[in-house]
Amino acid sequence: MKNKKKYSSVPMFTHLRRAHKNLYNRWYQMQRRAGTLKAYRHVRVSPEFKGHQGFVNFYDHMGLPPTPQHQMDRINVYGHYEPGNLRWVTRDENMNNLKVHARGNGRLKKLAIKNGISTRTYYKRVWEGWDIHHAATWPPGRGFYRNRVKRI
Repeated sequence: MKNKKKYSSVPMFTHLRRAHKNLYNRWYQMQRRAGTLKAYRHVRVSPEFKGHQGFVNFYDHMGLPPTPQHQMDRINVYGHYEPGNLRWVTRDENMNNLKVHARGNGRLKKLAIKNGISTRTYYKRVWEGWDIHHAATWPPGRGFYRNRVKRI
């Protein structure tokens, strides 16, 4: 018997990469940012999604995004890039799944907007160390939070 050639995923990888450039770019950026950028230093990519066969597996698992505006999102923001933890979402859904919102179930930004607090003000307050509920509910005003904290 002759030895059969081992199947190579390179032709499939090349075909998919050319046919779905947008999806390939998203997969490539996922590989690049995991473990290298400061915000992603503890995030890893599953071995199933690495290498030429990894892109084929990624394509099989995720499929194409429903629209070009959909973004890839990790369901568990503290989890890794692995099967079962990835999904396609809109930008608004993705913004509600930030680590900042993980403690507030993603509803606080909407509450802030309802209370007349701009998104920029809300994020600035959280960045400055405000309690996330206070950042969404206390009215905007200079020094209001600092004065309130000093009185307590």
